[in-house]
Amino acid sequence: MRITTFAVTTAVAAGVVGTLGAGTAAAVGPAPEPPVPGWVGVELSPQETAALAASPIPGLVDQAAPNDTVGLCPDPQSRLTWTGPLGWLPAQRMSGTIADAVTEAAAHPGGRVIIYVSAPTAEIPDVLHFYQRWSF
Repeated sequence: MRITTFAVTTAVAAGVVGTLGAGTAAAVGPAPEPPVPGWVGVELSPQETAALAASPIPGLVDQAAPNDTVGLCPDPQSRLTWTGPLGWLPAQRMSGTIADAVTEAAAHPGGRVIIYVSAPTAEIPDVLHFYQRWSF
């Protein structure tokens, strides 16, 4: 199950990068230093974040990826709330969806998302991670 989930979410992440890279000047860049060993990712520009928000991809992630395999680290100024400790959280404990998080980031000046994919052997058990950034 874990390998299948990894394959599905990796395909979704590749679709995000492929879709956005095909229509832009390829401003998609490598993500900042991953917060956990075994993660790789991309940082989307504000324009790419807006394009992602306008696409069906975040909704597909919400529908296709099991909630316990998707993580979200909201911006400190996010309107999204959760029922747990501050910081990174499994998306199932958030008050909104991944689509909500991407749309919210796109609505802020300079808003962007960083998307990480983790290897099946990474120390945090989920597979796809979304980080919002606009206030710093």
